[in-house]
Amino acid sequence: MGDVTTDTGPYTALLPDTQLPEGGRRICLRENGEAVALFRWEGRVYALSNRCVHRGGSIGDGALANGVITCPMHDWEFRISDGRCVDNPEFALKTYPLVVQDNMIKVRFEDT
Repeated sequence: MGDVTTDTGPYTALLPDTQLPEGGRRICLRENGEAVALFRWEGRVYALSNRCVHRGGSIGDGALANGVITCPMHDWEFRISDGRCVDNPEFALKTYPLVVQDNMIKVRFEDT
């Protein structure tokens, strides 16, 4: 991983852009061990916490369809665009801002 600073803060390079195909998902680990799930849907890339707010399941291991990821543990569904639970929008996964720069997907974490 490498870091870059933009006018909106530091971004951490997580994955080469070419390794996330359309409709794909990947789980990346930050240097602190936290898992982040990356998704590409309809040409856009999204970054979400990989930990389901319901029971802690691995979001990146779920099924992705129509911009919705389904947690493999208990079938809770979340929109990847904003992290909100489809059935109960009070619950949401943490989302992260990102850029695709120099052929790398780079994510901004609030704690860096």
